[in-house]
Amino acid sequence: MDYPQIPLLFGGFARQGLHMITHNPFSIFFLVAPAMVLLTKLVELTARGFLIEIFSGAQWIKYSWKQTYLSVLFGAFLHLGWDLTMHYNINLGFPFVDIPNSLVNFQAFSTVLQVSFIMILPAYFIGKRLNGGSPFKKLP
Repeated sequence: MDYPQIPLLFGGFARQGLHMITHNPFSIFFLVAPAMVLLTKLVELTARGFLIEIFSGAQWIKYSWKQTYLSVLFGAFLHLGWDLTMHYNINLGFPFVDIPNSLVNFQAFSTVLQVSFIMILPAYFIGKRLNGGSPFKKLP
């Protein structure tokens, strides 16, 4: 399959798929995080009543724009760290230069996957303890 050639600012082309446009540090700061913050604030304004009905007994916690942006950054970089172990088409230098992802490693991918599955149950019980019996008591 032919991938699109995306021009880079310092010359040359990135020869990876469109996945790499959103999976790099530059895009996390200036594309992904702002878009997710706006989406989160839009959900706060429009779906708040609907979500409260689904999670009866939940408290709505309103986070500041700064807290929301920092939370999105944390989540996006966590996602990028996970993807670095399994996708070759991540360009860490995008949109400036082409820096191929040399961190693809099946062993690291397997380890992260297993730890993620193992942590589901402890996260559930920690959420229950922190939120007085319901892990979904507090909604952002």
